[in-house]
Amino acid sequence: MPDQKDKDLPGWQGEVHHVNPSAYRKNSPVVNIPTIAAQRKHPALLHEALIMSKSPRPKPSHHASTVVELSDGEFMAAWFGGAFEGKPDVGIWTSTWRRGADSWSPPAEVVKPLGAPTWNPVLFKHDASGELLLFYKVGQKPLSWKGFLKRSSDDGKTWGPPEELGPGIVGPAKNKPIELEDGTILSGSSDEGGRDGKEWTTWVEESRDKGRTWSRIGPIELEGRIIQPSLFRGKSGDVRMVIRTRKRFMALAKGNSAGHGWSNPTLTDIPCPNSGIDAVALRDGRILLVYNHSFKRGVAGRSVLSVALSHDDGETWKRVLTLEDTGSRVVEFSYPAVIQARNGEVLVSYTWGRQNIKVVLLDPKKL
Repeated sequence: MPDQKDKDLPGWQGEVHHVNPSAYRKNSPVVNIPTIAAQRKHPALLHEALIMSKSPRPKPSHHASTVVELSDGEFMAAWFGGAFEGKPDVGIWTSTWRRGADSWSPPAEVVKPLGAPTWNPVLFKHDASGELLLFYKVGQKPLSWKGFLKRSSDDGKTWGPPEELGPGIVGPAKNKPIELEDGTILSGSSDEGGRDGKEWTTWVEESRDKGRTWSRIGPIELEGRIIQPSLFRGKSGDVRMVIRTRKRFMALAKGNSAGHGWSNPTLTDIPCPNSGIDAVALRDGRILLVYNHSFKRGVAGRSVLSVALSHDDGETWKRVLTLEDTGSRVVEFSYPAVIQARNGEVLVSYTWGRQNIKVVLLDPKKL
């Protein structure tokens, strides 16, 4: 059961309780402060940019990004933006970038809110069908979320109508799904249930028909304190997940090659100040993780954004890069998303001060 100190953590009752939304103005100047990695000229850092490089930004607050590589070599990012998280004007926005370009395309709102805010978009390219899927949630708060997706057959130039995922299906809570050899989609999902959404449970949601129908695998539980899993394939082909927790450390759970038969989660040595994480299995066998390396409470725990690597499928980790670190200043760098591109480079997107989305391009061979 959650304890009293949990209420001090962001995400516990929504970050709006911990951050003053009046601090955000869409007309405020866009000032791109280089990452710590850029300031130190780390050889792995190839490129970095804010998606919204000019003022005014389309909305004051921007959060929870996702990123995908498109068929033609471009990249697309999506996120939710509005007056602030949970406000009725929060919609889903997208932007694209081609390697070598100076800036991202002007943001476009592809899901407009209709009476309730939208949340946590997730982009996913389904290889078996060739479709680009955009998952998102609609509801006043996570306790009442309904999961939806939109499909695109032209890499996001146009989108089909919203499709509700079905009763009890939330969709990927934050992180990208994985695709099995037979085209099965596995999404890391979670619930924030119980009284006031204080009981957290993790699931895997499975679709064998290109995302048209879904079933749930689980629950996967750790004292009601885990959400937003990130799935990856281990070296032996088994499906694993790293999980955000309210236990001060990130958790790891292991399934079989079909994404079933999950073990009880165990805590790793990676700090987790109740903040979002994401991981990707690199083609060289390493697992790359982006996370907030901090034990501080509240938003202060999201002021350090780091990269770690595992050589043993998530059992142990070594921090190899600091992307952001504001020292004593409290600035939120959170909710990372990470993919490996076809050429081997790694793209990371993340919330930048709740006012923008930053994207960095890394060479994993130099980590």
